[in-house]
Amino acid sequence: MQALFVHGMGRTPLSGWLLLYRLRAAGLKTNSFGYLAAIHDFSRIAARLSSRVAELYRHGDYVLIGHSLGGLLLRSALASLPPNT
Repeated sequence: MQALFVHGMGRTPLSGWLLLYRLRAAGLKTNSFGYLAAIHDFSRIAARLSSRVAELYRHGDYVLIGHSLGGLLLRSALASLPPNT
């Protein structure tokens, strides 16, 4: 099982280190998705995230974890994917 963590605005992927550490200890393969909301617009970040989720799908089961703006980005990214991805 894979897990992808998407941080909130003003944070970095490091903000989820403890959660990701615990998930790895439980046997999950963890990844983070980073972005800079001050530089890139929402739709560009969501499109990049959509590609990342599609890549996860190709490698098996996955879980998505979003904090604050990360959750909104995930919802937008998922809406643009084909069904059952």
